[in-house]
Amino acid sequence: MSDSRSNRGPHPKDAELFAPNQIAGIRSALHDFAWLLSRGYACNSPLKLVGDRDQFRARQRIALNRAACGDQEVDQEVDQELWMIDLAEAGI
Repeated sequence: MSDSRSNRGPHPKDAELFAPNQIAGIRSALHDFAWLLSRGYACNSPLKLVGDRDQFRARQRIALNRAACGDQEVDQEVDQELWMIDLAEAGI
């Protein structure tokens, strides 16, 4: 059975939605979204708040959702990485 999907590659609007003039706004929104996640808010509410405030399109909101995490998740990732380094140094 052949693969008949035709959605490979960037979306036609990505060049516009993620253009260099959009990056500063996306970074600012990402910072605000991560800040709210760090304060215990569930993902949907701050994503809607930040996305509505900055009038982001759906693809920009998806990018924010995939790129952000709260401080607790960052700490867990760092702990996991340090644990893996300790294992490697111990030769396990």
